Amino acid sequence: MIKNKRSGAVKKFVSTGLVATLLLLDQPANTYSNKPLDYEEYYKTELLKSIEENKDSFPAWSSEAKLYRALEYKALLSEVESKYSIEPGLLVGLMIQESSANPLALNSLGDGGAGAFQFQPGTALSLGLKVYESNPSTGPDFEHGRSLRSLVSTHEYDAYSLTEIDERFDVAKSADAAGRYLSQKYEKYGDWDMALDAYRRGSARNNFRNTTHVMNIRKYQDMYLDYVSKFTL
Repeated sequence: MIKNKRSGAVKKFVSTGLVATLLLLDQPANTYSNKPLDYEEYYKTELLKSIEENKDSFPAWSSEAKLYRALEYKALLSEVESKYSIEPGLLVGLMIQESSANPLALNSLGDGGAGAFQFQPGTALSLGLKVYESNPSTGPDFEHGRSLRSLVSTHEYDAYSLTEIDERFDVAKSADAAGRYLSQKYEKYGDWDMALDAYRRGSARNNFRNTTHVMNIRKYQDMYLDYVSKFTL
């Protein structure tokens, strides 16, 4: 059971290394056919069309562009949220806040965080992910950050080769790890906002609801839920 009152549809996905591809049928409404209209497929098709038409219409740094990047992983993230009984849209908000929905993101300060969910190497290892250099650091590690920057540059930001070296760059595997980690924090604190704060810091602060981190995740979650509600029965 999902631990809040909102509901979200779980869609199928295919993961090939980094890629999470929506399995959508291009089946427009046909009012002249005797065949019953498959409304679920129709709404999924309309959502896919909307993503394709709009994802490049905004500056890369804008909230809208980040949302459209995240929407390409909608099916995958919904599946993980369902698996770990996480609020619908919460992993989407977390992904946008952590990396602007960029699977190859490196921490802007170079502290060793990497991937769509910005795991530190030691945290990723503890969650069963393969990590470059098998670095056990769970806190800032700027030497590892420099090594990562050299790694992605050497591989010319090629997603497929990088996911073989460090699974933090694999959206499917890192999303599952993020879902499991966030769920563990929820089990400890019994509050999703506290869990989100602890995701970033290791433990939650007293003013967790008022942190920029938590407020931004909730903002992106609301943007996402509002958008997909237009394409849901």
